[in-house]
Amino acid sequence: MVETSNTTSFDISTRFTQEEKKDWNLLKSPEAKRLFLQYIFRRDFYSFVYLLGYRDIGQFHLQQIEEIAKVRYLESQPIRRLWLWSRGFFKTSLITEAHTLWLIVNNPNIRVLIVSFSLEVAKKPFGVLRNHLIGNEEFRYFFREFCPVANAEGKIEFGTTESFTVPNRTKDSKEPTVMCAGVGTNITGLHFDFQKIDDLVNRDTVTNDTQIQQSKDYFSLLGPIFDNPTCPRQDVIGTIYHFNDLHSNLLKNIKFTSSIIPVHDKDYVFAFPERISKEKFELEIVGDPNNNPYDIQSQYLLNPINPADAKF
Repeated sequence: MVETSNTTSFDISTRFTQEEKKDWNLLKSPEAKRLFLQYIFRRDFYSFVYLLGYRDIGQFHLQQIEEIAKVRYLESQPIRRLWLWSRGFFKTSLITEAHTLWLIVNNPNIRVLIVSFSLEVAKKPFGVLRNHLIGNEEFRYFFREFCPVANAEGKIEFGTTESFTVPNRTKDSKEPTVMCAGVGTNITGLHFDFQKIDDLVNRDTVTNDTQIQQSKDYFSLLGPIFDNPTCPRQDVIGTIYHFNDLHSNLLKNIKFTSSIIPVHDKDYVFAFPERISKEKFELEIVGDPNNNPYDIQSQYLLNPINPADAKF
């Protein structure tokens, strides 16, 4: 049982293989148990997600967590994945935040770029990662090698608001472990192993053809900055705001695998009823006069249309 700072607990032994259960029972020292559980957290993304505190997941997330976790190491093959989920489905929490940190603990020398339509937006998931390394005591216990220590004054100084490098990196590199950027950020001369492209498209970037093209142009600039341009590794995360936006185009790109999860399907079956049920959707989202049909169609149903034609 792994006790947490909350009132809940997680029996991590349910994630052990039969051989691992035998090995666990042989361990005596706290340090041996810590290292064993560190190994489990590195191997099992579901357990790692729980360790980080992401615990309000639904049934649909279980399969998606398995899909996210298919990328654990930096293998020599391209990774291009498109994740289009309804608003409120924790796509940034799981794919941009939890998975990035999981990549780090499995690849200490990795270089990750987090990109959004603006630098300020990219700083938000980046800040969450940094805070786990600084202030998540459960994570810091199991992965102390990756975490900064306090100085003589008891203060932890670690990275900046835009980048950080884990202390156990063994390979010298001008690029940090994680850096964030927005459209217009100068990334010339830098090279990364993995890119998390989260909300490069939003409502404000599709108001005219010039803005739509701007997102596409910046996306095209990201290809040459991979450490190996012939082996891109990208997770693109967001929703669809226009039939011709970047995300709509990537849906047609055969090099990308896609995970598309609207709030409900064509049969009106809700994907995440634990959080957004049929009743709550109709009352609090569709029934809220502050939510216009275009935003609901785009952000929840992933099907932007003319507001005059919106149907629910």
